[in-house]
Amino acid sequence: MASMRLTSYPDGVYPPSDDTFLLVDALEQDVVASKRNEGGPRTEGKKSKLVAEAAPLDASEVGSVVEIGSGSGFVITSAAVLLPTAYAVGTDLSSRACLASRETLRSHPPSCSSRSDVVATESLRGFRPGAAFDVVLVNPPYVPTSSEELAESLRVLRGRREASEAETEGAAFTLTWAGGVEGVEMTKEMLRAGLGLLNARGGRLYLIVVQENRPEEMAKHATRVWRELWGRPEGDDPAPGLSWSIAIQTRANNELLSVLRFIAGGDHRHSLPSLELEQP
Repeated sequence: MASMRLTSYPDGVYPPSDDTFLLVDALEQDVVASKRNEGGPRTEGKKSKLVAEAAPLDASEVGSVVEIGSGSGFVITSAAVLLPTAYAVGTDLSSRACLASRETLRSHPPSCSSRSDVVATESLRGFRPGAAFDVVLVNPPYVPTSSEELAESLRVLRGRREASEAETEGAAFTLTWAGGVEGVEMTKEMLRAGLGLLNARGGRLYLIVVQENRPEEMAKHATRVWRELWGRPEGDDPAPGLSWSIAIQTRANNELLSVLRFIAGGDHRHSLPSLELEQP
């Protein structure tokens, strides 16, 4: 498990928070369940979990794990600890966040940094088609904002307009929380990216949502995206080869936080073991 003391989160980088810890708890409870250990998931503080339903995950069978939007690196480092044989990749649009993630990985046991990478990219766009991850972790910005506010920050970060260093850093920090209309614009974009690179034979995607994001509607959206990606008909019923459930849920301040767990298990797509970065 990552140590808060060894986690880097300078100004402009989203610090580990309740949603961060809950995402790690969701992964940990599944790994613990596979070991038939009766100890429950790690909890931060004294917050009780409203839902904590494990789906056993054999850590020894996980070859790769990626986090979309790694920020401080707390989650991807925790994943590297929990999944000791996996190649761990953290990605972020912000170069400052990438540096923080890399520093957090390096501050932990050598085995974490020796089998990990941090990539500056937007929603996994730096990976070649055909890369497949066994575990995908997503903690998207989910605070409802206007589309205009979100779009302006993206324009700055994508270099589509000139901006000072301060403006660029401000835009990067805005994107750690600004989710667009109903807080789901960035979530849907990051979810599509994650599903597109999910190993279809047993791969798992863990996604943080708040109640305002309408978790059930988000899950139905994911099944539609899955069908679209792999050529299945439209519909709201669970897509062939993709199931979902609420892995864990808790209240934090005034928010109801949940982790949606998606598990791919169909036979309609061959496993894609290659994991190669595009060359710049």
